[in-house]
Amino acid sequence: MDSNKTMDMTQQSVQIPQQSMVDTAAASVQAQTQVQMQAQTPGPQVVHTYTTITSDKSKKTAFFLCLFGGFLGLHQFYVGKILTGILYLCTFGLCCIGWAIDLIRILVGGFKDNSGQPLRK
Repeated sequence: MDSNKTMDMTQQSVQIPQQSMVDTAAASVQAQTQVQMQAQTPGPQVVHTYTTITSDKSKKTAFFLCLFGGFLGLHQFYVGKILTGILYLCTFGLCCIGWAIDLIRILVGGFKDNSGQPLRK
């Protein structure tokens, strides 16, 4: 009988640490769940705003200068490209080919001022 009591005590002592391990694991899972729930709780919403830097030169003005005086490089002078304007002036708008290309680039929005910024609308 003594041996049965010893076995029962041994089994009980083994069961107690196993039970405490299960409790510890359950507490750990519960803590992780709480942390995850706190992380998923929506906080203040951040709204990102993006601004596009554009030139102070007008697209409409550049278009009309290019249409009526592009062969003289007026649109190039307007946006601050002085050397290109002089080149257009001396070569009759690069034989009207550069003038036509600039006209299309202004319409599409690819024409930029001397600092590389797109023209404003």
